Amino acid sequence: MITMPADSTLNLYAAGYDADSNLVGSVTVDWDTLGTIGGGLSNFSPQAASSIVYDPTLTGSDRIEAVYVNGDLRDTTGTITVVAGDTATLGVETANDGSGVVLPSLVTTADS
Repeated sequence: MITMPADSTLNLYAAGYDADSNLVGSVTVDWDTLGTIGGGLSNFSPQAASSIVYDPTLTGSDRIEAVYVNGDLRDTTGTITVVAGDTATLGVETANDGSGVVLPSLVTTADS
C-alpha cells in the first residue's frame, strides 16, 4: 500500500520477466486506473507505454493496472491512498469544516 499527497506524483514502470523470474526488461503495456470515483483520482488517461506518471488530483483510494499482450498478462498495484496535499491557498469562510462560503477579500478603514 502506498500513501501519497494529492500534490505529488508517482512514477510507475512495467517490467517483463521470463518463466524463471529473470528480468527481460521494460515492456509496453496498456495502463488503466481502477479507481472508484469517476474512473480514478487523477487526470490519468489510459495509454500504451512502458512507464507512466501517476498525478492524482483528488483524495481517496485508487489502483493502477498494467495489461500486456492482449490481456494474457496483467498486474495491479496495491491500493494507492491519496491524502490532501500541502496548504496552497487560504480563505476565510463562514463555517469551520470547509462547508461554508469563502468570503471575498475585504478592506475596511476606521472611517468606513
